[in-house]
Amino acid sequence: PVALAAGHDLAPRPVGPSAYSQQTPLVAYAGGKYLTVWLENLERAGWRYLGALSDPDGYRLSPEAFVVVQISN
Repeated sequence: PVALAAGHDLAPRPVGPSAYSQQTPLVAYAGGKYLTVWLENLERAGWRYLGALSDPDGYRLSPEAFVVVQISN
C-alpha cells in the first residue's frame, strides 16, 4: 500500500529490506509535517507500529523509522 497526501507518496523510503511483513500505512498532518505510521508483523514476537516524519514535499525528516507502539504476543 502507498500513503498519499497532496499527490505525494509519503510512505517512508525503505532503508533496506525488512524480514517482516509491513501493512496498513496511515498518514496524519499537523504543523507543516506529516506523520506516517505502519504496522509491522514481528511473527511470534508480536506486532509494532513504526513511524516516520515527512515534509510537505514527501522528504523524510526522521533519520530512520521509530517505534510508536510495541504489541507483544
